[in-house]
Amino acid sequence: QIPAIFGVMRVAGTVIWSTDLIEQRTKSGGSKSRPATVNYSYAASFAVALSSRPIARIGRIWADGNLLRGAAGDFKSETGFRMYTGHGDQSLDPLLSAAEAQGQCPAYRGLAYAIFEDFQLADYGNRIPSLTFEIFERETPVALQTIATDISAGVIVGDSNAKLAGFAVQGSDCRAALSPLISAMPVVV
Repeated sequence: QIPAIFGVMRVAGTVIWSTDLIEQRTKSGGSKSRPATVNYSYAASFAVALSSRPIARIGRIWADGNLLRGAAGDFKSETGFRMYTGHGDQSLDPLLSAAEAQGQCPAYRGLAYAIFEDFQLADYGNRIPSLTFEIFERETPVALQTIATDISAGVIVGDSNAKLAGFAVQGSDCRAALSPLISAMPVVV
């Protein structure tokens, strides 16, 4: 299940597409007195789903709990990176489009996601690390009323002044999605 993000939240990403490992070999040495050494390194390209509703931007990113991308957007490991905000006019990603059969690649409209291209895996045991993202759906706190109205598709309305810095909506139905809010805040529904 991919959460719907309101406000600012740190959430785990879900890998939705990946290449196989990309192996790179480099040869060093190889003189008469010294045999040649072959070093292997691995990379992968992959897509990570972040929110089932549009977002404004991505802040920091952590890989296996260590900072991968700082607040200024600087990466600590070598990778290509693209972000898709999840709006209805979202275009196809060129990497995904080239890798999939003609007409078989979705644009994932309504889904915010990130692409990592040729992500170097040496620091992560030659595997895709567990990634968490600081997601900004908006820069300001969000009203509880806005969240409840959106989750319920307009059925729940009200005049609460309560605001939250962020909330990740999860659950199989409206009741499951709202119950963490109802148990944490003095709200009558």
